[in-house]
Amino acid sequence: MKDRGRLSQLIKGAGEALIVTELHRHDLIAVSFSGNNPLYDVLATDRNRNIFFIQVRASRYPSWHGHAGDFGLEIEFEERKQKVKKGLLWNPDLIWAFVVIGEDHHQDRLFFLGAETLQNLQYKRYREFLKKCGSIRPRNYKSDHIDMKDKYIMQYENNWQIFSKRRK
Repeated sequence: MKDRGRLSQLIKGAGEALIVTELHRHDLIAVSFSGNNPLYDVLATDRNRNIFFIQVRASRYPSWHGHAGDFGLEIEFEERKQKVKKGLLWNPDLIWAFVVIGEDHHQDRLFFLGAETLQNLQYKRYREFLKKCGSIRPRNYKSDHIDMKDKYIMQYENNWQIFSKRRK
């Protein structure tokens, strides 16, 4: 089991390092906080001193996992039934970076979404899931697990424009 935790840390570190490297290639100065900051993983700035807060999710496969609260969703319970609603985002300007670490650097994939865009996407998906299962999660009704697959965010692959759109 120790190897699995080690592998997770390697993938997380590689994902953050890859984002920092690619931000540098796109003329932004960036630094990774390597898990020492619960609100964001990478801080970047451009020539005009615009600041970008970036949350990184990395995986060897085009699938990432988290909890509803990670994406600004709130779950309410009516006995065993769940109801999802949108919560307040701590930083609506947060940029989410989803990274697929490929076998070599030519196979790496990067997806960039704004926090509101991601919240809206996950809200819609969670509601659809709850509708299919009668609002009661099949295995554990208390679970707020939510996944993200590349097929849901294809349009955001290499979305470097997100950094120029946010510049003032």
